[in-house]
Amino acid sequence: MNEISEPQRMLVDPQTATRWLAGVPADYVTSRLIGAGVADLMRTMRNGEWDDDSPVVINIGEDGVALTGLMRLTAVVFANVRVWMRVRLNVPRSALHLVYSEDSHPDLRDFARQPRKGTSEGGKV
Repeated sequence: MNEISEPQRMLVDPQTATRWLAGVPADYVTSRLIGAGVADLMRTMRNGEWDDDSPVVINIGEDGVALTGLMRLTAVVFANVRVWMRVRLNVPRSALHLVYSEDSHPDLRDFARQPRKGTSEGGKV
């Protein structure tokens, strides 16, 4: 298992966003991804108004597939722009519920240290 990275500021281009979105199952891609939300994000990005200091993190799984941030990544692709975003790499899919937890924000590194099912050791951090 690779290390879960700390959120890092990355320049995300359409090619990288496309690669991260390529493994997203088709049933997760809904009409809302190409709706008003993505259109607004595209406009903001194209106009140079994107807030690259946003605390919101895009989480990329261990397999290189986006776990969160689908609308933002879709907007990068359709707007054909490069924007700075906060990205965390190598997030275990089993940690996704922690990412979406509204009332708590546990450290994903602590999660990675927990023993995996069928093992006595936690993930490498």
